[in-house]
Amino acid sequence: MRTSVSGMAVVAACIIPAASGCGGDEGLGSDPLEGVYQWISHEERTPCDGQWEPMDEFGRPQTDYFKLMVGQFLTAVLLEYHDCPDATGEGCDESISLSYSFFEKDGQWTSAITSCWYIEPEGCQVEHATGTPEETADGIQLLKTRSSGVAAGVTLEQCVGENALDAEDLVAKAEMSCESQERHRAERVE
Repeated sequence: MRTSVSGMAVVAACIIPAASGCGGDEGLGSDPLEGVYQWISHEERTPCDGQWEPMDEFGRPQTDYFKLMVGQFLTAVLLEYHDCPDATGEGCDESISLSYSFFEKDGQWTSAITSCWYIEPEGCQVEHATGTPEETADGIQLLKTRSSGVAAGVTLEQCVGENALDAEDLVAKAEMSCESQERHRAERVE
């Protein structure tokens, strides 16, 4: 299985959580979404047009508080997510959580994680998860959508391995259907 995080290979995905002290880099500016938040609700729906239901503990963030801050990894500007022990914003985890961090694309914060694997005779299986943060009156809402499909006409070599197509190309070739959505809400505390 090959996983791509916003176009970076899985090698980069393994490095990002280990990077520490990347946030708040000089010259990156600030963003209205930067701050410390407390989670207030976590909901999911399966299928995507179903009813919103409370999420079980398994899929939820592990802490009640988190900090969002603008940072940089390699050439990508990120809105980094850091777990925090309390509402002060002090002592937050220095590593970045990829599940709730966002990169800047066309002036918008977004996330995209694509996984691909090949199964005979069906072909190249594609799973694609996207997310967007949205400022609310009292904090933030994160909407995450998971879709899957089969990339028609894509060979094993184009699906996985050194000569694989870019994740965006595989998603474009696949007949994707929405599998599930998550909606996470938090209040700004600092």
